[in-house]
Amino acid sequence: MSTATSRPPLWPHQERGINETIELFESGVDRVCITGPTGSGKSRQAVELMEWALNRGLKSVFYTNRRLLLEQMAQVFKASGLDFGVRAAGFDDLFNPHQPMQLASTQTEHHRAYQRSIWKPFAADLVLFDEPHLQKGKMSRDIIQHHTDEHSSRLVGFTATPLGISDVYERLVVAGTVRECRKTGSLLPCHVYGPSEIDTRHIQRVGDDGEFAYKDVKKVWTTQIFAHVVKSWRELNPDQKSTILFAPGVAESVWFAQQFEAIGVKAAHIDGADIYVDGERRKTEREERAAVIERVRNNEIKVLTNRFLCREGLNLPELYHCILATPIGSLVSYLQTVGRCLRNHPSIDHVILQDHGGNIWRHGSPNIDRDWLSVWTMPARVITDLRLERMRERTVDDAGYLVEPEPICCPRCGMARTSGIKCVNPACGYVSPLKVRHVLQADGKLVDLTGDIFRPRRTARKHDTEWKWEQCYFRCRAKSMTFRQAYGLFYYENRYFPPRDLPRMPINDLDWFRKVDRVGEESLL
Repeated sequence: MSTATSRPPLWPHQERGINETIELFESGVDRVCITGPTGSGKSRQAVELMEWALNRGLKSVFYTNRRLLLEQMAQVFKASGLDFGVRAAGFDDLFNPHQPMQLASTQTEHHRAYQRSIWKPFAADLVLFDEPHLQKGKMSRDIIQHHTDEHSSRLVGFTATPLGISDVYERLVVAGTVRECRKTGSLLPCHVYGPSEIDTRHIQRVGDDGEFAYKDVKKVWTTQIFAHVVKSWRELNPDQKSTILFAPGVAESVWFAQQFEAIGVKAAHIDGADIYVDGERRKTEREERAAVIERVRNNEIKVLTNRFLCREGLNLPELYHCILATPIGSLVSYLQTVGRCLRNHPSIDHVILQDHGGNIWRHGSPNIDRDWLSVWTMPARVITDLRLERMRERTVDDAGYLVEPEPICCPRCGMARTSGIKCVNPACGYVSPLKVRHVLQADGKLVDLTGDIFRPRRTARKHDTEWKWEQCYFRCRAKSMTFRQAYGLFYYENRYFPPRDLPRMPINDLDWFRKVDRVGEESLL
């Protein structure tokens, strides 16, 4: 039997998440997703739920698809004093199928239990998935179906970004907001800077998640960015506290590490199979990757570069500075990425986000709370599309305040704010009556763009506008198009946009992204 060590008391949001999940189980709901910001303690909630199952004589298994996450979760279980088995390649020394609590690699379990029959699937009563937004493919679905069909297992997912998963999970439990986590001390305030940005005006976000294609990013990305990255990094982080940098690709990540080393700054790159450290790139095992992470933790390595390996699950609260040296189109990727630097640590009282990809205006500050309950059933890319649309339309709330104000970055120090002409950085205080963005072109030139990022659409109200919109509405409803597509079709056919107060237009701006035939008459003007 496990002998659990004493643990710190649960934070209120953790306790709430666990209790609400158990209550949903007892009410007959079998598939629950728990969401909370990165650093809110979801791993602890997973441990508590697995121990809750153990105390009732039930078996449980925790799945992840990332080796780094598996390694960290094993450390969490060891620190909690719990006995467990590991079902993953490279962890044969920890394989123990007789333990009632298991940690499993999704890939290994699918290969060895479902494809090769090397071992039997684990008969779990409670199945937990880490980062379910990353585990939506055939492997995960095969595993979930087996557990639910063969063992009537209950399912719990844990993610900071609960988008694109509502077809698997029945209910969402919000176990903490950014504001709650700062109040408990689990997260730190983030000082956000946008000193310069890559020009993304001519590339498009694609797919259901809205991510940029790597080949498109390569067209606008330039090696001249390094000078801008280093200049701002030295100004914002003169003591060279631990930093993580996200690049558009693996090759660019290695290049950044090499460039930092060329100017005398100790840096390393890490990806799924390789590391670049001490001037050498090589294949690695988990112990060597862990050693690199430990050197970052101790600030021996000043800058850790990667593509996206470290965007999920990296538990490194010593990180002080996050650099986005690439545009990120997906809200899920953005929140997971910036979340790496929000965790509290006694050595720091705030963290820094240095954005060179236009991501803070695209997705918003990491300091804001997200209304996940309202949007978690929508496609992931819609959430960012809705934000950008609200900025363009200058949408206001009942009190007359902008719902999504465009971030304003100080042209001198780069600190972001939401309003006013004076920089809010006490060390700067620069006054600029114009909104200015320093935009880096593909040829390396830096161009200043002034004014709003998005201009409102020009609308017109003609004698037949209402009739034309009504005809457009019925045609688009028959073709199962969205209201947003209908609005674009109206412009395509008439060369002007109609005002948004016409009959048969949505009352709620979120409904503009839904299909016309899915929005009832009671939800229309």
